[in-house]
Amino acid sequence: MAELTRDDLIEHLRNGISLEHVDLRGLDLRGIDFAKANLKWANFAECRLQGSRFTQAQMAHANLEEADLTGCNLSEVNLSDANLRKAVLYEANLANAKLLNAILRSADLSQADFTNVDLTKADLQRAKCGTTDFRNAVLTDADFRNTFLRGALFRGANLQGANLEGALGLDAAVALGSTGPELPVNPAFRKGQTALAVGAFGADKVVDYGALRPLGPNASWAKASRGSKYHAKLRNIPALIFTTGGWIRGVFGVPVMHGFLEHLNLAGDMLKLTDVNLPYLNLELRFFGLRKGKALLVLPDCDVDLLNLALPTADYHVHRVSFLLEGGTVTGSLAIEEDIRVSDYLTNHDKFVVLRNCRFGAHDSPQEEEAHFPVLLVNCAAMIGASDERLKA
Repeated sequence: MAELTRDDLIEHLRNGISLEHVDLRGLDLRGIDFAKANLKWANFAECRLQGSRFTQAQMAHANLEEADLTGCNLSEVNLSDANLRKAVLYEANLANAKLLNAILRSADLSQADFTNVDLTKADLQRAKCGTTDFRNAVLTDADFRNTFLRGALFRGANLQGANLEGALGLDAAVALGSTGPELPVNPAFRKGQTALAVGAFGADKVVDYGALRPLGPNASWAKASRGSKYHAKLRNIPALIFTTGGWIRGVFGVPVMHGFLEHLNLAGDMLKLTDVNLPYLNLELRFFGLRKGKALLVLPDCDVDLLNLALPTADYHVHRVSFLLEGGTVTGSLAIEEDIRVSDYLTNHDKFVVLRNCRFGAHDSPQEEEAHFPVLLVNCAAMIGASDERLKA
């Protein structure tokens, strides 16, 4: 039984009374401001804490097992040695927090901000980290065994000694030890090994397959990104793309006058990408052409405002839909201009559509490891089937 009531707790916080070792198990504490409070060894097990603020609080050794911290601000909080087993930290902000030796087994960290966090020796086994942002985090000796990491960001993170055995959806470059902007080129091209040569018999010059021609600033795609007489100026839209061959990461060059959806639908049979990471290949490609029919989902990795997506008006009707794709199932909200059934709409629509408030589950992952996304673009032409559940008449 909790030691204090909600009202008692608020009074203690107002008077600056230490809450060290306090027992609050199971209380509804949503929306409370715990900023800079002393909460060491406090028991928040099974508490409802959605929307609460803990900025700069001292929470070392705190018990937050199965607590719901959805959307909480935990930036700069000291959670070292804390127990967050099975806690829900969906879309929580933990930027610059300390979680040394923290236990996050089976916790839901989907879409949470863990930038610059210190997770040294933390236990994240079987945690859900779909699109979690670990950029510039210290993850030395952290345990990520069997963790769901599809779409997680690790650029600039320190993963020295981290255990990634059995991690699902992990970017191949990260699995091979690279989290920085530059990935190593095949060493066969760097060690001066003898290259194959192809040419006419007796010719003075033959093709050297070991001499790679660099793509410098004169490359046509580089000119187009800056804009020129014949190419519109482009803006970069980084994205994760779920294909029939797995997840890839790349950057779309979108004309500044086009919305992102419009760009995908106006493109030809090939989608043009730069700075691409392919699954199972320790190599960053400067340019890659992706066949549009094999791009099942596109997850933008940027501020939604940069996409210039059209907002539905009162004439639109919102449907809750589920799309079966090759390799996974996605559920989300689809706005259709006319009051028609989704099946009729899809019969006459084979382009990308925008889904909001989405859930995605890959067929090779257990149901509890599905990922949540605010926006996904789904390729209707690659869909196997769909369901329709009207939300708004």
